[in-house]
Amino acid sequence: MKPENLESLSLGKWIGRGQAFAVSASHSLISQAKCWKGIRDSGSYKASGLTWDQFCTQEIGLSRQYVEELIDNLEKYGETFCQLLQIVKISADVYRAISPKIDGEAIEIDGEMVPIAPENAGRIRAAVLQMRSDLRQANEKPAKDPVTAVQTRIKGCVAAISRLSEGNLEGAGRDALRAIVEDSVLRLMEISERLAA
Repeated sequence: MKPENLESLSLGKWIGRGQAFAVSASHSLISQAKCWKGIRDSGSYKASGLTWDQFCTQEIGLSRQYVEELIDNLEKYGETFCQLLQIVKISADVYRAISPKIDGEAIEIDGEMVPIAPENAGRIRAAVLQMRSDLRQANEKPAKDPVTAVQTRIKGCVAAISRLSEGNLEGAGRDALRAIVEDSVLRLMEISERLAA
């Protein structure tokens, strides 16, 4: 066999192994979450003499918060969420937002239903990252108009000055604050007159 064919064969083997491990890990995570839920819900962990928190840390080897999160996600979103989580790190909030694109064990990408499986990992990762970016942009607050922005800033400044004036300012500090207020009032009056003209 030619050396380049051997390299391609070797690469194919490694890709196949990676996919097999990913499938195994996906089912393992789901199985583990189901097992941990059973242990927690039945209270059988108490036979160890440990609290649930201690049991998670000492026997499972994970924090209670992480174990609870996995169980909760399995209960709320099902196995599909866990399968997707094995392919791309995704929060429950993002999963909820993109869930309309998920049907059973497939996710819609460019109008095509793609099985949530290790062999589609690259394509799924890219699509979910794009969906996450689109969501972030959609959720960004629209820019305020300049007048509203100025109004917000002035209200903030007036509130800060008011708090200072009610505080324990004495002597030079009190005089300096009063000078700032008087100067600001004069400038604002000048602007008001220009706008009225």
